[in-house]
Amino acid sequence: SAHSITAAVADFLLQCSNDMRSFLAVFLLAATALARPDPNGKEDDFDFLISSCLYENWDLELSEEKNMENVFACLKCFDDIVDPLSEVGIPEAKACTETFLPEENEACSSQIAGLEVGNIELGMKLVTCFEEWTIGAAADYCISQSKSTETIDVLTDGSVCMLESYKNVTMFTHYVHSLDEQRSGKKIRPLQKKGKRENRVRKYVMKKLLPLAACEAANSEDEPRMESCQQCFSTVTKENHATVGMQCMSDYLTPYFQECEDMMDGMKKGSSKEDKKNVKKCFGRGLIKYVVKSCAEPGVEANPESLLTTMECGHEYVIDWVQSNARPEFAKKIIQFLSFDDDEDDDDDDDSSEEF
Repeated sequence: SAHSITAAVADFLLQCSNDMRSFLAVFLLAATALARPDPNGKEDDFDFLISSCLYENWDLELSEEKNMENVFACLKCFDDIVDPLSEVGIPEAKACTETFLPEENEACSSQIAGLEVGNIELGMKLVTCFEEWTIGAAADYCISQSKSTETIDVLTDGSVCMLESYKNVTMFTHYVHSLDEQRSGKKIRPLQKKGKRENRVRKYVMKKLLPLAACEAANSEDEPRMESCQQCFSTVTKENHATVGMQCMSDYLTPYFQECEDMMDGMKKGSSKEDKKNVKKCFGRGLIKYVVKSCAEPGVEANPESLLTTMECGHEYVIDWVQSNARPEFAKKIIQFLSFDDDEDDDDDDDSSEEF
């Protein structure tokens, strides 16, 4: 199935649960479905094909081993092409597309037919077509999976699904690049250093920004109560979060987050990792719904097109919100993550992150 990636790559999703960008995407509606490739970067040029190969070559009815075999066969076919815009490379690329990407081969047939030797502009038009197809396929799938009846709820379900899909594709892309690094013997120390910086930002998001966002979502029409909520959560510490934190939640986050509070109440006598994950998803969905309500046009119908429009608006909404609410040194880093900009040269160090 071309649209089954959200459920199919669950193992990779679990592996990337601590990735900063994925974390922000789920809890702050950080991005649209798939990252755009950078035409100046060789690795990133290949990323759109990773997305395409996943979407068109993963079938839930097959084993994970067989699916991985199919996906990597697709990737290898394109990777073996020395120059996809050469006289030899164009027919090779067309053959790979026909074999492994039949839906995109049909959807982008005019761009494929128009390829010319050495014409980078026409090549990028084909890349754009492939990207638009994968994003559209994901949006169509995610809307179809919602069981809600209200427009805002359908768009919220669709947004959550799209972000999960983005996380899965991003994680798999990192996985593919890590295999290349292992083969080439590249050092991973810079990534470890980056992880320390991410922990510091993640801790700030967890302890400061998420309570602010939750207070706003739960009290959007009552500014005094919103301010009282934010003040209450500012007194929560690691030592008193089980008492003061729960009281703040009960006093100020309900009834908007009532379902989440009920889930937390049920966890008091012992809970599994799955229970904790479901609570996080509940709060994440509540925050996403608030952004969706802020972005959805009055009278809009829930369909793939309105879902993508809402997510584009949500991306800008969250960037503006972070700019307005985060401390400047953290806002800069967070917006870099939201904008897929990894060109950081800070040497920030920190040790740990707290779970919500």
